[in-house]
Amino acid sequence: MVLSIKPHNILLDENFIPKVSDFGLARLSPLGNSIVSLTAARGTMGYIAPELFYKNIGVVSNKADVHSFEMLLMEMASRRKNLNMDPNDRPTMNRVKEMLEGDVESLQIPPKPFVCPQEKPVKPVNDEGAKSDPRY
Repeated sequence: MVLSIKPHNILLDENFIPKVSDFGLARLSPLGNSIVSLTAARGTMGYIAPELFYKNIGVVSNKADVHSFEMLLMEMASRRKNLNMDPNDRPTMNRVKEMLEGDVESLQIPPKPFVCPQEKPVKPVNDEGAKSDPRY
């Protein structure tokens, strides 16, 4: 198990074939067995599998890496981080409680968050600007 699958640890070779790097947290499992014993949670917030958060971890399967890969794909598809570290951009616990106790129809869903992420538009580069720059 790698236990550290995230964008920073995926490198591309000259043919743009992805390669996993940084095996500092990796654990070997016996041949034919996908379960590894862990005594502490390992990984990066936002990519770590939920089962690694439990206090008495015990054993973990290679499915922890599958979860990390899913988070990586979700981040790529949505073009935004999968974990929001800014508390001002998250609902308060009272608001979360209201959402959980309220009616499903009353929830406000953002307009297609994974299809149209809110980002600043990129300015197009004109041909004249590129021609005047000696690098081009």
